[in-house]
Amino acid sequence: MPFSRDDLKCNLTFRSLPHDGTLGLTPDITLKTAPLNHPGGCTGLRFQAKNLSFIYAPDFEHDDGPADKALVEFLADADFAVLDATYTPDEYPACSGFGHASWVKCMELAATAGLKRWALFHHAHHRTDNALCGIEKQTQAMDRRALVAREGLVFNVCSGAVTQAKVTL
Repeated sequence: MPFSRDDLKCNLTFRSLPHDGTLGLTPDITLKTAPLNHPGGCTGLRFQAKNLSFIYAPDFEHDDGPADKALVEFLADADFAVLDATYTPDEYPACSGFGHASWVKCMELAATAGLKRWALFHHAHHRTDNALCGIEKQTQAMDRRALVAREGLVFNVCSGAVTQAKVTL
């Protein structure tokens, strides 16, 4: 970090998040946490503001079993979710056990959970912007609720609006 906490002109309070629980952040916003299926451990975050919800699930691996069932319950009926879609279906078998998912499995989980919109996230480090655009087109051909997360993507938890920067390749 290019600065220290002492450089900040504010009072900071640090609290540990529960791995599986709920915190009231403000009178109108709650944060629910849930463990995700990842070999190093990971916690999913569900922000709820009045009738809108946003979920961040950065590192998880599907298992076609109890972890998927728990994730679907956590995702249920959310307005917007950012999901770990690191691999293509062809790449996934060689990476099984690494703690990440394929975009096709995310699409299945999103449909089962009844997500209103969702973004593919945690892109493989070797993936180019052109390749991500191709994955987005493939995904949207099967699920119009999906988009690829990119710099400038904003979900307004108060209004439910999703905006994103234009991508020029």
